[in-house]
Amino acid sequence: MRFQPTDWLLLSPELFLTAAGLLLLSIAVFVSKAKEELLGFLSVIFLGITAALLAFVATSTARAAGPILGGMFVVDNFALFFKFLVLLSLVLTVLASVRFVGAAPYPGGEYYALLLFAGVGMFFMVSGSNLVSIYVALELMALSSYVLAGYFKGEISRPKRR
Repeated sequence: MRFQPTDWLLLSPELFLTAAGLLLLSIAVFVSKAKEELLGFLSVIFLGITAALLAFVATSTARAAGPILGGMFVVDNFALFFKFLVLLSLVLTVLASVRFVGAAPYPGGEYYALLLFAGVGMFFMVSGSNLVSIYVALELMALSSYVLAGYFKGEISRPKRR
């Protein structure tokens, strides 16, 4: 199996989102707790750039080439619609959680990076055309989601007393 130049173009949103998650992890090491809100807005900017790449892919003529990576993935209108839907849900999730993550005692950079990695798994899952590729994408999304589910394990809800 050999990569075609159009494969790189069609995979550019996934590749960028992966690089953005890794960059966010790297930046989070140097950001203090007081300025972690900036990481949330930086992840929204990364998601916006991913949306622009996705719009470029949607208007590209390279999509007509058919399946990519040896038939493992397909970039069609169905996949593009759900990728945009995933991006919208990720942006809303980040914006809704910025204040909570800033107030929590846990570092926020990892939280935002895990959201981006879960998004990459969802991107690959909606483009998968082979059971193996869908399974690997599901595992990438699920592992990130498992860590996110236990991320605020120390936060317990206490009933308000009168």
